Amino acid sequence: MMYTSSCRIHNPRYFNSPSAHAPAFLEKKGDKMISANIAIMPKDEYRESDLSDSPDKTRESYTTGFDVRTAYAFSDQFMATLGGLYRKEKDAFKDNDVLQTASTSEINYTRKALDIGIGVLFPFSERKRVIFNPIVGVNFGRSESVFTNTSHTINDNRVFHFNGNYHKFYLKPYFNFNFHRNFKMSAVPQFSFLKYSNIYDNYPQDAQELFGLNSLQKRYLFLYEPATFFQLGFDKVDWLKLDLGFVFSFYRYGENNPYKLRTRNFQLSAGFSIYP
Repeated sequence: MMYTSSCRIHNPRYFNSPSAHAPAFLEKKGDKMISANIAIMPKDEYRESDLSDSPDKTRESYTTGFDVRTAYAFSDQFMATLGGLYRKEKDAFKDNDVLQTASTSEINYTRKALDIGIGVLFPFSERKRVIFNPIVGVNFGRSESVFTNTSHTINDNRVFHFNGNYHKFYLKPYFNFNFHRNFKMSAVPQFSFLKYSNIYDNYPQDAQELFGLNSLQKRYLFLYEPATFFQLGFDKVDWLKLDLGFVFSFYRYGENNPYKLRTRNFQLSAGFSIYP
């Protein structure tokens, strides 16, 4: 049975959420860091005129979660990182593009991932005011989503699931600026390649094709995910730092690709780092 048609597929599906790991301002052998940050995309209403045949289509969307990370410099030049992330996301639409009705619908996402990386420390001067810290690594994760009809006027209790594992290879070239011991900044233009595996879903076959869900494990998807972070210190507790940042994520799907696959574009990050 066909539930969808190409002219009505305009509610996007999000295969990625950007990571907001705080930078590790390490300088020498034995330096270490532990951080925990809250990651949010504030709730807002977004017009979907680029995805819909009607300019009145909108969605409400928000993201909450957290990132944890630890880093250790095992020499003056080399360091390693270990981290994780957790995300809860929701999109509330004013229509239902699976049932082909004007009833409201909702998609809830859960993402979990483990991150492993190794990096190099390149100070630009003896005073180490600027340190180039490129990190390469891999992110192993799982994404789960549930699509439901939320209208009280349409009696349809079917639930559509999409569950899959993914891995993301990345290069994070951090540029760390030590303006003051209580004020530091980092800029990082992250480059990532992401691919899914072991996908399970119960969407109708035509929906899988039109949404592009069945394309996720066919090839690597390239993502550009730049971020900027600020770190504030405290005179009387110099081992504790306040981290603030924002991270973007961009995915160019091409004119010949009609799929409504998207990456979350923006997140804010706030938390603390400990330097034992």
